[in-house]
Amino acid sequence: MVLHFGFETPTPEVMHAWGAWFGSLGAALVDGGSNFTSEAILTSDGAHELGDDASPITGYCIIEAVSMDAALALVSGVPVIDAVRVYELSSPPNPAA
Repeated sequence: MVLHFGFETPTPEVMHAWGAWFGSLGAALVDGGSNFTSEAILTSDGAHELGDDASPITGYCIIEAVSMDAALALVSGVPVIDAVRVYELSSPPNPAA
C-alpha cells in the first residue's frame, strides 16, 4: 500500500504527471485508490476533525510487487508532493478454507 502525503494544486501538468505514473505501473496497480477530501480522527474522546496538518495523507493506491525492493522501485517514479510511505500488506485469511 502506498500512502501519498501532501497536496499540490491539480494543474494540468500535475494531473499529467500522476496519469503517466499510474500508467507506468501497468498490471502492478491493483487498486488506483482515491484522493481524500476530508479527515477526522476517532479517539476515546470522540470524533474530531484533524484540521490543518503540515503533511496530510491525501491519497493511496495498492500495488503488487514480489518484494519491498521491487515495490520501492515501482514507487520511485511517483510525482512526490511531500512524501509517500510504502507498506507491505499481508494477505487476508481465506474464510472459505
